[in-house]
Amino acid sequence: RIAMLIEGSLAMCWRWLATCCPCFCRRHGELPQDPEMHMDLPLRGAQQGPPGDSEAQQRAVYLLPRIDPQFIETDHRLPAAEAARDQHCCQCLSGLRGFFEFLFVNTAAQVSAMNNRAESAEQRANHAEDAAQQAEERQRQAMDRARESEAHAEVALAEREQAERLKANANKEAREAEEATQRSKDELAAAVKAQKEFQEKTKEQMDAICQRASEVTTCLEELQKAIVSGKMEDLEEAVQQTNTTLRGMSVKPERSDGDAAQRVLPQLTEIIVRKQDECKKVKNEWKRSLDNLKARVKQALEAAKTTEVGAAKARKSTSDAESVFRCMMDAIRAGVNLPKSDKKTLHDVQTVLTAWQSIFTHSMENMRQRELITAIISNVIWAEDRDSDPNMPFRDRYGDITFTELCFCLQTVQKSDSKSFIDEGLKLVKTKYPKDLQGALEYLNTLVFLLDYTEKEDINAAKKLFRDSNADRPDFLKKIIERLCEHGDEAKPGKYVQNEAFLQDSDLVRAKTNPDKILEDIKERGKSNNLLALFREIFLILAGEQQRQYGVLMAPHHTQSIALMIFREFLERLRRSDPALGDTKALIARVATGEGKSMLIAAQAAFIAKQGKGGIGKKVHVIGTDERLVSRDFKAFEHSLFEKMGIKATCLCSDSKDADGQAWRKVWDYDVVYCLPHHISFLYTNEVISGGSKLNLFRDCVLLIDEVDALVIDKSPTDPIISNHERLSEYAMDVVIALHLGSEMPEHLVPQRGQEYYEERQRVYKVVQQKWKKANEIKRAVEADKPTDFLPSPDVDDAGWVAKDPRSGMPDKSKQSIQLEILRFAFHLRKTEPAEVKKTFPMRWLEPVFIMSKPLVFGRYCCILGFSGTLGNVEERKFLQDTYKCDFLDVPEFLRTCRGEAFHTAEWTTPQLERPKGANKDDFPQQAMEVLPNEKDQLQRVRQLAFRARKHVPVLVIAGSSEQAKRMMEELREEAARSGGMEDWDVVRDLSFTQ
Repeated sequence: RIAMLIEGSLAMCWRWLATCCPCFCRRHGELPQDPEMHMDLPLRGAQQGPPGDSEAQQRAVYLLPRIDPQFIETDHRLPAAEAARDQHCCQCLSGLRGFFEFLFVNTAAQVSAMNNRAESAEQRANHAEDAAQQAEERQRQAMDRARESEAHAEVALAEREQAERLKANANKEAREAEEATQRSKDELAAAVKAQKEFQEKTKEQMDAICQRASEVTTCLEELQKAIVSGKMEDLEEAVQQTNTTLRGMSVKPERSDGDAAQRVLPQLTEIIVRKQDECKKVKNEWKRSLDNLKARVKQALEAAKTTEVGAAKARKSTSDAESVFRCMMDAIRAGVNLPKSDKKTLHDVQTVLTAWQSIFTHSMENMRQRELITAIISNVIWAEDRDSDPNMPFRDRYGDITFTELCFCLQTVQKSDSKSFIDEGLKLVKTKYPKDLQGALEYLNTLVFLLDYTEKEDINAAKKLFRDSNADRPDFLKKIIERLCEHGDEAKPGKYVQNEAFLQDSDLVRAKTNPDKILEDIKERGKSNNLLALFREIFLILAGEQQRQYGVLMAPHHTQSIALMIFREFLERLRRSDPALGDTKALIARVATGEGKSMLIAAQAAFIAKQGKGGIGKKVHVIGTDERLVSRDFKAFEHSLFEKMGIKATCLCSDSKDADGQAWRKVWDYDVVYCLPHHISFLYTNEVISGGSKLNLFRDCVLLIDEVDALVIDKSPTDPIISNHERLSEYAMDVVIALHLGSEMPEHLVPQRGQEYYEERQRVYKVVQQKWKKANEIKRAVEADKPTDFLPSPDVDDAGWVAKDPRSGMPDKSKQSIQLEILRFAFHLRKTEPAEVKKTFPMRWLEPVFIMSKPLVFGRYCCILGFSGTLGNVEERKFLQDTYKCDFLDVPEFLRTCRGEAFHTAEWTTPQLERPKGANKDDFPQQAMEVLPNEKDQLQRVRQLAFRARKHVPVLVIAGSSEQAKRMMEELREEAARSGGMEDWDVVRDLSFTQ
């Protein structure tokens, strides 16, 4: 309607223009006679509207010419009158155009409003449609719920019907159960009646059997008690009582199927008969060992009546004493309690041993020494009850004591005539069992020896030796030593002087007479002297324990105190990240053998573990090279130091109470852990495999290494982590057994394609055949006395073979390999049936999992402190510095700090070496090493050199094995006997722990 109105208006305008302004129309375009025909045609000069306008608006714009008044004014060709008219027409058109533009704008606004209302209406319609759809969806859901309700109703109805059926069945079953219960009651009543009849029938018989069973139990207890007691009379009496019990078992139950009494009595009889047979064997063994002992004692007593003198008598007496002692120990290990079984024979044994020892002590002037020797022999023979453990079985009191250990005990007494040693030794013998006697006497002798030299120690000499022996050390270490070991007695902060020492000069006077008072004074002084600090408490605990056990005051040497304080200062600087340290994180001290290295390690471990969290306190892992030594050191300080200081400590070695196979899992629960290197490697490996959640704990732990040279330098820097493949182990054992039997390989053992695990079986099959061939070559080489990588071993735990260390040539029990497993498995196959060997001594198929680097593992610790008897050569020290970022400390021997004492260091022999006065060049070797063609020539040369050098100095001969040492000892004693005028026992002493 709007478009039609506009078109009509335009038509009227055109008519008006045609009437009023024909000249304008002529100049600006010819118009048709009928303006209506021009409505749809754009005139010349008309302007199109913008895109998006309505159709009517666009058409209107086309039809309205845009007349530029400037054009008329500049068109000078027109006459003035016409120009005036054109100007008037243009003004009219302009006004008309403005009107229509206003009309178009308002019309567009109305159209837009109408469009908006239309869109709003459409949106409301859409919303209404959506609401209708939602309502329809809700209606559909409601219908679904209705159908579900109907289904539930149907299910409920079915369940109800089922419940009714079950109820009916239950009622039926209840009736049947009631009937069955009634039948059971009737049967039970019948059974009770039958039982009463049976009990009445067999009561007397069962009472007799119970009585016999009680008698059998009593007999078994008496037999076992007699065996444990070790008394022959008790065992014989128990056996006789058992025979009486067996004869008294005459009550026989009536025979009937299922009769329990019929079965019990024969079983009891069989048990007691077996135990009786065992006792008879024990009795026969006891009797045999006692008869053997009596015969040897009789021979020894008769031999003592001969007129032999000198060396021959000493040799014969020693041989008889050793033979009698062995027979006595055989009887004891068999279980005989000699003091209770045969006191007369034991008195004769004591007579033989006393007579043997009197040959060597007849010239001994110190009667107290003789008294101590007699007390030792009496202790070893009688092993009387001790307060420490009075109920210890008689056999356990001896342990593994040998005649050699008895000789060591007596030699220790012979060498020491100190009043302190003899007095405390007599007390010690009354408190120790034979198994602990040797170690206790040796330790007591060491304490007395050290106490004698403690009086001669010079603190200034010790400080000077520290300064001189460490003059070439790094600046930070020299500064520590210079401040601590500054010359003079003037007290300064951080300076070690006599007033700061553990023992004062006044203490040394009373050290042997009143040690208890000295310990009280030291404890009181510790409140004001702060240089030793916690170390003073550690020394005090150790000294008190040694005083309690041995009656001797043990004090640290000045060299030990200074070394510990240097370590303390190093740890403190490391904690503060002192720039002077550079990249140093380890300190290795050279501590000579016999300088108290075990005590230094224990004291250092206790000091580190006892420090507070704000200081250098951390956990400590102590590792050594030998399981026996590590266990020994731990036991020496477990109760005497760690327990008294409240430090949780443990040992992971096999003979430790915590060595349960999983002890390494608990290491982080302890403050101090003694172990071997493979324990640390295994701990680290497990942490890596389990995700490494505890690897950061190594950073809060200090590593103490005993014998750095043997552990880090002599050993390989890597350890293979191996695992036993159980499935392949079973297959490998079958192949080895087939090779051992020498028959054709069974078809099922030969790998065939298509078999399960074919590739693995083929590899194992090939390796086993190669290793079996190699094992035979090794056996032939050992028989021909040729070198091999493996050594025969008499140790039961080694199963006949042990690996050899390629560097030292000594047995290496830590090494494992498939070759060693085959050697050991074959060793058992020669003695036992294959099926039994597989069960009892299975072979392991060891395969490497990965290689563990010691530098990597040790580098995880926050700090490493090492102790070694030697710092190695230049190359070895450089290796330690490059690998472990360490520096070195030389701890002087304490004898070098003693006034008036000469200290000697062993040197390799050379032609220029100074020798004792009066010695010619043939009395001592001219070169450090001699290579001889065979062992016979070697023994002869050693014997020659030993007896030549013996004219001037004592001689120590070290052999490669206990067998070689025994042969060497026999050679030397024969030489001593041939030389005449010498007692071969006094000339040659065997120091090895063998018989």
